[in-house]
Amino acid sequence: MEIFKSFSKDNRFWEQLLEDTNQFQEAALYLNALHLDQNYDAIFKRFFQKYNSEEGIQELAKIRVYVKGVEKEVALNQLKNNPPENEENLSDWGESLFEGKPWCIVLDKVSGLIDELSLPIAEWTQYLLSKRPPGSLVIEISPYIGRYGYTPFGAHIDVPGISVLHLHLGPNKKEMTIWDADEFRKLTKSDSHVCHDFEPFLSEGKTYSIEAGDIFHLPAGTHYHIGKADEFSIGLTIGLKKETSRSLLQKAMKEHQKSGQEANESDVVESYNLKKQSNAGFMKTPLLKVVADSELFGKKVKVNSPFQLILKGRNEGKLEVYVRGRSFTTPNYSEVISCIQLLNQGEAITLTEDYFKQEGMEKSKVMSLMTQLYNYRGIILV
Repeated sequence: MEIFKSFSKDNRFWEQLLEDTNQFQEAALYLNALHLDQNYDAIFKRFFQKYNSEEGIQELAKIRVYVKGVEKEVALNQLKNNPPENEENLSDWGESLFEGKPWCIVLDKVSGLIDELSLPIAEWTQYLLSKRPPGSLVIEISPYIGRYGYTPFGAHIDVPGISVLHLHLGPNKKEMTIWDADEFRKLTKSDSHVCHDFEPFLSEGKTYSIEAGDIFHLPAGTHYHIGKADEFSIGLTIGLKKETSRSLLQKAMKEHQKSGQEANESDVVESYNLKKQSNAGFMKTPLLKVVADSELFGKKVKVNSPFQLILKGRNEGKLEVYVRGRSFTTPNYSEVISCIQLLNQGEAITLTEDYFKQEGMEKSKVMSLMTQLYNYRGIILV
């Protein structure tokens, strides 16, 4: 799926963005940078339909629904129980579901749930991630859908270290007003992170008009900001969070404590960083699949590009395989090393008896590996 036009996928685009924004400290707007001929409406309709029918997605998805500017649990239940029909467009569905009142659906951190979005975005941000040590920049996708007027949670500033790239899919425009943090605090005479009485200060901020197809960089951790969507639109927000050495250690140790195993800090942080690297920097891991070895036998598989599989040797003849933000331990078989090297080179593997004989591989070892990789969404069927 192509979201980005050729010029916005070029590494020179990122270099220009970093220069324009002073390393993500300032706002910048890039016009007509996205393809609008994709059926984005259908992607989100499928997501809401799955949210209605699949418990796994309901457990992992964090959805906020605002009606007339107020977050409502009853509206979330309406959404869950009344997914859009195939012939409906999202705008008409939302207007009917919420009875013509202003509405906003925020899908928080759904990179692990909507591959149609996460794969092209992971490919797009590869250059950015390559400029920083593994784990030091985490990424998340949070779409905003609806016709809601001003952003329901008021003018606000995010925690330090966060920038947001808005990919505006339209069909209608959105506005974004931003204020330098110190100037906004002087205007409001308050240090609060949120201001609901922001309208008297709109003229003191800088307002950007973001049309369908535009990319807008919002320095969310250094500027107060408020969006405005008077007409229906879909926007993908890509949150970029810079991690410090201290925050990395804290998060890595917190995650490791759940395992109940002993390890030194450096190993814990390295493992945490490799998980993030294997998931293209995304914070959320994807929903697991559950298939048996027999279901993959005879099939052709390849790596789920742009995600890469990472191998790390362990003591006692073990290997650690990092895939889509998770890891598993396997014996140090030559089959494991060979298959992962081939997959990372872009090679497809056909899981047949002829292949195992030709390559001199033990079928059970390869099938066990491939099943785990497939269930972790590290490989796909060709």
